[in-house]
Amino acid sequence: MKKGTAFFLSIVILSLLLSYYLVVSNKPPTLEQSESKIVTDKTVSTSENQEVLSNKSNKTLSSVSHEETLVCRDIVHLKNYERKAKQEFILHKATLWWLEGTNKADVADTLAAKFSFKLATEWLDITQNISVYQNNIPELVDTLILKVFDQEAFNQTTNLSETLENYYVDLQTLSLVEERKQLDEITMSYIHQYPDLADLIWIKSANRAMELDLVNTAKDYLTNVANDVSKNRWSVNIWLSIFDLDKVKTLNQFEQAEIMSQLANIGPIYVSDKNETPLTEFQMRASILKEFLSIFEIKNTEKTSFIASSSISQRIDSLHQQFPLLATTLEPETLCALNNSEGVRSQTATMQTIVLTADKLKEEPYTSLTNFCLKPQMDMIGTFTAAQKFIDSTGLNELDLNSLETWETIDWGSVKSSLNQLKEDEKNAVLTVLFLGIFPDNSEQFSIYAKLIDNGIYVQQTDAAFLMSVMRNTKAASLIEKMTGLGDYDQLTGIGLPIISMLAENRLLALELINQDKPLRKDKHSLDPMLTAIEMLMDATLTEEELRQHIQLMEHFMTDIKDINMLHINAMAKLRLNNAELFEVIVANFPALFPNEPTVLLDFTCPVAS
Repeated sequence: MKKGTAFFLSIVILSLLLSYYLVVSNKPPTLEQSESKIVTDKTVSTSENQEVLSNKSNKTLSSVSHEETLVCRDIVHLKNYERKAKQEFILHKATLWWLEGTNKADVADTLAAKFSFKLATEWLDITQNISVYQNNIPELVDTLILKVFDQEAFNQTTNLSETLENYYVDLQTLSLVEERKQLDEITMSYIHQYPDLADLIWIKSANRAMELDLVNTAKDYLTNVANDVSKNRWSVNIWLSIFDLDKVKTLNQFEQAEIMSQLANIGPIYVSDKNETPLTEFQMRASILKEFLSIFEIKNTEKTSFIASSSISQRIDSLHQQFPLLATTLEPETLCALNNSEGVRSQTATMQTIVLTADKLKEEPYTSLTNFCLKPQMDMIGTFTAAQKFIDSTGLNELDLNSLETWETIDWGSVKSSLNQLKEDEKNAVLTVLFLGIFPDNSEQFSIYAKLIDNGIYVQQTDAAFLMSVMRNTKAASLIEKMTGLGDYDQLTGIGLPIISMLAENRLLALELINQDKPLRKDKHSLDPMLTAIEMLMDATLTEEELRQHIQLMEHFMTDIKDINMLHINAMAKLRLNNAELFEVIVANFPALFPNEPTVLLDFTCPVAS
C-alpha cells in the first residue's frame, strides 16, 4: 500500500472529524454524548413556566417541545453496561447456534431482522476467521443467563471477540507466497481444509495476487467468490474489510472495470444513514469505489427487510420468554436505584431537552449557544475527495509524510499549484488533514510543521480545525508566530485562539495566549469559555499538572463572566453526575459556579431540518 494514501487518510480523516465537529460545530463532548440522547424512555408535557434556578433569580423557559427523563450519576455508563450485557449475550448465543450447525447467513439475517444490521455485521466480524471444520472448536458456555447487573453473569458473556481470537484460523501463509502456482496450491489446500471459509480465502488470495501484479488471477479468484455467494449472502462484508482497493487504482481502466465488476457480482453493498456500515469507511479510503458505485447494488439498511430464519426466531423468542429484560429497556429510575443499591452515592435530577430554535437563541443566556447547530463546511466524503486529489496530483501518495527528509526534497511549486486548484473550503480541509497526518509521537513533527509553514503551506486565516492540528505540538507558540494573516477569532464560530488551544488540550499555550492579551471570544454569540472549560471535564482524566493549568484557565474565564447563569450551574450539575471527583475540585476553587441546586438539568438539541 502506498505510504501516503489509504492508511494515512483513513486514520487522519477520523481525527479531523473529531476536531472539526468539536470546534466548528461548537459541540462540547458531553453535549455530543448527553444523557438525554441515550435515555429517551419517557416523554411528558410540562408547563409553560417551568423554572430553572440561576444564582440571582429564577429564569423562565419559553414553551418548547422537549423530552424529560430522570438522570443520575453514571447514567451513561449504566445504560452502556445494560446494552453491552444484552449484546454480548445474544452474540454468544448466536455463535453457539452457528457452531451447532445453523447456516451462518441465516444467523446474520435473523440478527439483522430481530435486532439491528449493526449487530449482525459485528457478529460476522467476530466470527470471520473461525471455521466449524477446525480441530480446536471454540468452547462456549451453553448455560448462560442474562442478569444485567450480575458481575458473574456479565463476565461469562463479555469479550467474545477476545475469546474467539484464540481460535482464529491462521491464513498468514497466503501473504508470503511469491508466484502463482504456489498461490493456487496453497489457496486450494486451505479451501479443502476449511470449506466454510472459502469466501475469505478467495478474497485474501485475490489480494495477494494483486500485490504480485497477477491481475487475471485475482479476477479468477473473485469470480469464484461471486459464484459461491449463495452460501454466504454477507460476503460483501469480507471484501469491504480486507480488499486493497488502492491497488486497483494503479491498474489501467480496462483492468479496473473487470476487478470492480467482479466485486459488484459478490452481492449488494449495504449503506446506513447512521454510518454503521463498512461502506462509509471505504468511501473515505478509496475514491475508486465511488467512481464505480453505479455498477453496485446499493441497499439502505433502514429500508431493507431482512428475513429471519423461523427456527432461529423461535430460539430468540424463547430467550425473550426466559429473560424478559432482553426485549425491554430498564427505566432510568430503575438504573439509578440499582446504582444507589450498590453503594454508589447517586444524585438524581430531571433532564429536559431544549430545542435551540432561532427565537430561543435570541434569549439570554442561550445567545452563547448560537453556533451550536452549525454544520462543517465540507462533509467527510468531500474532504476525502479533495485530499485524495491533492496527494495524487503532488506525488505525495508515494512518499512518507512523517519523514522530514520527504519535505526537504519536495517540489513546493507543485504543492502550491495543486492547492491553488482547490476551492477555499477544500484547501482548508486538505491542509488540516495534512497536518493531522504528521503524528504527535513523531519526533520530527515540529520540524515538518515549521518546514510547511515556512513555505506558505498552511491555512492563512484563523481556522479553528486547522489550528487545533497545529496546537497539538508542544512548541506550537513558535509555529503560530510564523503564520501571517491570523486574526484573533475563528472565522466561523468567533472563538478566540486561547479557547481553540484549550480544545486542542494544549492548556499551557492557552495560558500563554491569554497572557499575550489574546481575546477569548468575539462576542456574546460565541461559545462561553467557562461553559466550555466545564464541559471538557465531564469524562476527563487529567494529570495534576493538567488540572492545575485547567484551573488557571478557569480563573481567567471568571473575569469574562458578568453573571453566573443557568448554563454554568447546569454544566456543574452534570459534571457532578459524570465526574464527581473533579466536581468537588472545581467547586472548592470556584464556589460561585454552583450557588444552588437546579430544579432541572438542561440538554440542547438542534431543530430538525425540514
